[in-house]
Amino acid sequence: MASHGSFYAKGCLTLFIAGMGGCAASSQHAVPKPLDRLQTAYDQGRLEFQTELAQGRPTVEIYGDEGATPGFDEETGLPQVVVPKDDMNPTLAGRVSGHNDALREYIEQSGLPAASRKKWEGEILHPGRYFNDQMRGESPLRLATDAPRVASPDGRFILLLRETTPDTRPAAATPPQLILFTPMAQQAVPLPTTLSEQRDVSFFWGPSGSDTAVFRLAPPDGAGGPVFSTLDLRTGQWLHTEPPISGSDALSRSAG
Repeated sequence: MASHGSFYAKGCLTLFIAGMGGCAASSQHAVPKPLDRLQTAYDQGRLEFQTELAQGRPTVEIYGDEGATPGFDEETGLPQVVVPKDDMNPTLAGRVSGHNDALREYIEQSGLPAASRKKWEGEILHPGRYFNDQMRGESPLRLATDAPRVASPDGRFILLLRETTPDTRPAAATPPQLILFTPMAQQAVPLPTTLSEQRDVSFFWGPSGSDTAVFRLAPPDGAGGPVFSTLDLRTGQWLHTEPPISGSDALSRSAG
């Protein structure tokens, strides 16, 4: 998960656009065209948040390193979108500021968006504990390249593990794909890189209303402990992944 101090990925740019002072004072002699571009980018970011909100898929934009993995924003209960900080420029910063300012203002006026998963924070951030708790009452569901697809209890989501190589090539030539079907689309979901070769995974659907699935991913060669990860069924994004554990650590996590 990309690190961040707050769900606001912003700097002095927002203050500059709004004319509130601070570091904006150093740019008071900027020519009108750059100002117009900044305002346009800021307005675009605000509009993008409104579109996400209308679609029921609001996000938090954060700055991170190239290739950083987005995750679950604990402050808002929303999924993160990582904006590579190496790509930073005033126009991009304006768009990000506009997006996150619109989110902040919405929360101040109306509370957390309906799509927020804040109430399931414990289950999302502790997938190993959730998985083990569920196993006390039922067996996990199974996905395998030779097994049928599995539909969620409400029928809105379907998961399938399938091979990506033609029948004429060895099955191990490329990793299988986890395929997610949603009411809006179908997409391939990359498995965590260290476990990309496995062809048999188990999972539980997350708490009712959370639109998540919690996976137990075991290394194909049996070495090391399992990885537990929470999948966002709305976006196909991994919200949180716990590293492998073993022995007493696994017992203490299960009991925690």
